[in-house]
Amino acid sequence: MKNKKTALLILLVVILSFTFSSYVRATPKESNSVLINMLEKADLDKIDYLQKVNITQEEYTEIESFTLDLIKYCNTDTDKMDTIFKWVNSNVKYGNSNNDPYQVFINKKGICQGYANLYSVMMKVANIPTIILEGDTYFGAHAWCLSLIDNNWILADPTNNAKKYNIKDYDKNYTDYYYLPYYINTDLFEDDNYKYSYYNGVALVGVKNSESVLTIPESIEGMDVTSFCTSALNSSILELNIGKNITNIEINSNNGNNIEKLDVDTNNPVYSSYSNVLYTKDFSSIVYIPQAIKEITLKPFKTLYKNILYGLNSLEEVKIEEGTTQIDSYAFEANSSLKRIYIPRSVSSIDKDAFYNCGNYTLYVYDNSYAHKFAQDNNIPFIVIDTQLLKGDINKDGKINSADAALVLDKFTNSEVSSNDLNIADMNNDGKLNSEDAAIILDIYSNNRI
Repeated sequence: MKNKKTALLILLVVILSFTFSSYVRATPKESNSVLINMLEKADLDKIDYLQKVNITQEEYTEIESFTLDLIKYCNTDTDKMDTIFKWVNSNVKYGNSNNDPYQVFINKKGICQGYANLYSVMMKVANIPTIILEGDTYFGAHAWCLSLIDNNWILADPTNNAKKYNIKDYDKNYTDYYYLPYYINTDLFEDDNYKYSYYNGVALVGVKNSESVLTIPESIEGMDVTSFCTSALNSSILELNIGKNITNIEINSNNGNNIEKLDVDTNNPVYSSYSNVLYTKDFSSIVYIPQAIKEITLKPFKTLYKNILYGLNSLEEVKIEEGTTQIDSYAFEANSSLKRIYIPRSVSSIDKDAFYNCGNYTLYVYDNSYAHKFAQDNNIPFIVIDTQLLKGDINKDGKINSADAALVLDKFTNSEVSSNDLNIADMNNDGKLNSEDAAIILDIYSNNRI
């Protein structure tokens, strides 16, 4: 029976490693070891243990009064922990309810998050450092706690009446307990520029400065930063640089609405970038697209699936590379500024709703291609393109005229020149796009030298 139980555990870890993220998750022992290392280096007096717990001062005061009376005869932190743990486990009944700590306290009902929230508040009253963790266990997705008793972090799971072993000894308890933390409820480190916590590793979770370029730090307090949360991004950041150290990226918010550029170190073992888009290392799937991106060249996928490009309101141009064969319904949706979509010859299937609610776009297609016929059959504006674009045709409408010159000047004035722009409109080949190139385009147009 014990061997069967261990085998099932191993299988569960393997399944989890491929289900929840694009990187291979650490084992429970490894994850807990990283977390404990962070906690031992953190200044515990500066941690806000209730940072993400929803409670008012009035509600806290009521729980405080009750808790102080509950533990008034306790002489040690261990006694206080045991008393609080027993009360929560015995008095709160499991069931769907409001999981804010005060609601759990008065209604005596909640799921695991509610148990953990109330327990952590009561331990705060007892002046015992306690953090809330969320992750995976025998019971599935779960929330539990760690409490600091006599300089040891003790696991406390009031929902399931599981407690009282030192998390440092996790490997000794592995066959009886399976607790794999994904993240915790509080920041652990902070400097002048950044905030850090545990999120599947040492994670950058906040950016405090207003610099336009964010290069994710490599370390904090001698520990490698291996994880990054998009919730850290702020509106000042225009460019994001991801080093080889980052092996886990959590897409947990839509922050960073002004990011246009993204780059990943070529030595990163988990992620790659192409055309300012974040991919898995093998380019088999897209991980993240900057919200303010204007032009995208998509790596070839056999199928462009639903919402592969969704809600990118600054996006104006998409080039699909040769090798893609199918574009599903709603593949591109709610990209309100989209103007140009380049479709390769390899595409042989396009759903009629493939480009749903995407503004006034034009399809750029090859003569007699499937996309050409699709545009004709569905009355979609299209332009048949040659194998090579005309030099100077920066708006890619198949013509060189004053509109191209105006766009060159606009991009030069607003410093919005991309590598694609240079390839097409650097008329004097000086490696820059400026008014000289606009003048050459106008000259070509005026003298009909096209």
